[in-house]
Amino acid sequence: AQVKNSIGLVTALSPYIGYENSTALAREAHETGSGVLELALKKKLMTKQQLEEILRPEVLTRPRSHVTAAHGAGARKSAGGRPGKKTTRRKDSR
Repeated sequence: AQVKNSIGLVTALSPYIGYENSTALAREAHETGSGVLELALKKKLMTKQQLEEILRPEVLTRPRSHVTAAHGAGARKSAGGRPGKKTTRRKDSR
């Protein structure tokens, strides 16, 4: 039961809901004492079925690529291939 209320769960959710949503969930869970999963459901960031699938031990422990992990609601993929990091291109100085 304690694992289900752990703020650390945002680490597993981040590839699916994005860094900013994960950070907001962790902050609110810490400030209010609410569980991360409870808040994710309340804010409709994920369904109960999605959470159950993502948080299965065999899913949490299998290797995954950035491309696979970045296909979630709210996750952004930058030019560098990492979700959540925004990159800026420099204009050519010529």
